[in-house]
Amino acid sequence: MRQEAGIVGGYMEREAGWQRPVFDGRRKCTAALLGVLLLMAGVLLFLNALRRQSSLEEKTLYSYTVGATGTPRVHLLENSVYPGEWLENSEVYPASLTDYIEFQLSAKLAGSGDTPAVSSGTYTIGVELSGYYSTEGGKKTIFTRQFPLEEGEIPAGEDGVAEIQKTVQVRPADYSENLTEIEKELGGSFERSCKLVFSGTFSLQCADKTAEQPFSLAFSLPVDSKNTFYQLNPDADCSEQGSITTKERKTAALPFFRLLVGLIFALSGLVLLLTAFLIARKPTAEEIQALFLRRLLRKYGSRLVFTEAALPLPDDAVSVTSLESLLLLGEERRQPVMCRPDKAGLPADGLFTVQDGSQCFFYRTEARTDASIPLSA
Repeated sequence: MRQEAGIVGGYMEREAGWQRPVFDGRRKCTAALLGVLLLMAGVLLFLNALRRQSSLEEKTLYSYTVGATGTPRVHLLENSVYPGEWLENSEVYPASLTDYIEFQLSAKLAGSGDTPAVSSGTYTIGVELSGYYSTEGGKKTIFTRQFPLEEGEIPAGEDGVAEIQKTVQVRPADYSENLTEIEKELGGSFERSCKLVFSGTFSLQCADKTAEQPFSLAFSLPVDSKNTFYQLNPDADCSEQGSITTKERKTAALPFFRLLVGLIFALSGLVLLLTAFLIARKPTAEEIQALFLRRLLRKYGSRLVFTEAALPLPDDAVSVTSLESLLLLGEERRQPVMCRPDKAGLPADGLFTVQDGSQCFFYRTEARTDASIPLSA
């Protein structure tokens, strides 16, 4: 079918490459509502994407290790059993030949990190005497007495390292005598304990953060007369690890896909609003009439006969009120419903006729002068 200039199926007008949309009231409201929804959805999605999520993450500034060790050896009394005057570490020592015990003690803090640290500390070396009373539920402490031997500062080294090395000599017989005097004063015997305790605290300063890490190393000394031989091993290993941390707020990267989707939605809604209120125009009476005829053809076209010649309309022709009535009349009289298409392929003058012998029946569509036929129907 051909189209006349200025009429485009009731939807668009074509003028030298420019297409201007034609909106009736219903279509304008629909486009405006959809535009508002798209614009709001796009703006909300865009603003939500701009609000990047953030979280607190723990960052390690400096990691460190603290350890304390001790290496003992025993100086012997003059005897005919051992060729030398010293028994070195990890041997079995006779209590009766022990003159004194020498401990080489050391404590060290070392670490690494992206941020430099300054470390120092304090230490104490002493002997701890204790008395215990054994019960079915375990040992009960009767007393504890401290005998300090040495204390001082741990100097700071390079690269955050702090270390102290000390050598002390302890004579177990002196502390065994102290325990004996305590037993006499208390008027009873108890389970004895004598320990050399090497303890202290390392302090670290890293950026604006500080940390303290204590250490403690203990060796049990032979003060019980029941034990004729003994070994010197630390009561527990002294090795600790730690770190100085800080909290950092990490912000997620911008979600560019969500930003793009929000922008597309917002622009689409804006285009629809501009089209509905500024660009689109109301349909003309000719466009409304053409649309009405096209809808009739879509609905009843298969029951119509198109002719090239003009349809005669005698003076005594009978007018019917609707095309449906004319179609029913044609079926009853076994005559076709005819119309002549114009250049646009629409019924010329909106005229449909049924010719039955000398009698003529017709239906002519009324000219539509307003938008009574909605484009979106």
